[in-house]
Amino acid sequence: MTATDRSGPTGSALTTAPLVLSLSDGCGIRLMLRDPTATLDAALAPIWRHVAAALGLPEALPVE
Repeated sequence: MTATDRSGPTGSALTTAPLVLSLSDGCGIRLMLRDPTATLDAALAPIWRHVAAALGLPEALPVE
């Protein structure tokens, strides 16, 4: 499947996935090591901001 194949993920999603994984891994390590400056809320906001910008979604973090 290529980035131009309309039956699969968009090019934006394909290029955004590694960014999301990297951000999540980086924040996750800090959370697991109990870094006192890292909180789950502080980790979610920048991850979502990058995802939203890359995929053209609203910048506000979705809530349940």
